[in-house]
Amino acid sequence: MPQETPCNIAIVDDNRMDSWRLQHGIHTWFGRNNLPLENIICFPDGSSLLEVFEAEKFQLVFMDIIMNSLNGIDTARKLRDTDSNALIVFTTSSRDYAFDTFPLHPFDYLVKPCSQERLDYVLSEAVKVIEAPEPFLSVRVSRSVYKIPLRKISVVLSNDHFVEVVMSDGNCLLC
Repeated sequence: MPQETPCNIAIVDDNRMDSWRLQHGIHTWFGRNNLPLENIICFPDGSSLLEVFEAEKFQLVFMDIIMNSLNGIDTARKLRDTDSNALIVFTTSSRDYAFDTFPLHPFDYLVKPCSQERLDYVLSEAVKVIEAPEPFLSVRVSRSVYKIPLRKISVVLSNDHFVEVVMSDGNCLLC
């Protein structure tokens, strides 16, 4: 399956060897599947990721939980304030934090060291989600038709014969 969307991946881990293993496993999977990989950027802690993080910059974030400075759960919480669509895969040496991650809507949870087969599965599922067409709403205003991604719609209001679509950026369409 040809990949249309460039895949940018962040790895946040304060253990260089774990970070390198994960990066190598990701390169292996993308190479074996003949899929282009835009970027893998490694961060030694959550603070360094958050310094450069912006919405839609990374489609996939591998986040260690136990780190010396800002832990992975707190980092993910701050990340979610900026980007609710990034797929977060928690990576840790302990199963103890799995339930703590649920409110952050993780894509998956990997216990280190994870096998290449387990990583392959997570990557194949993540690429399916990343490549899935985004749902949208078609709205006709006068003679123009607008396709608005559902994630950008805050509310749709109906009043008499009019429908008002209010977007998350504050713009409105009246049809």
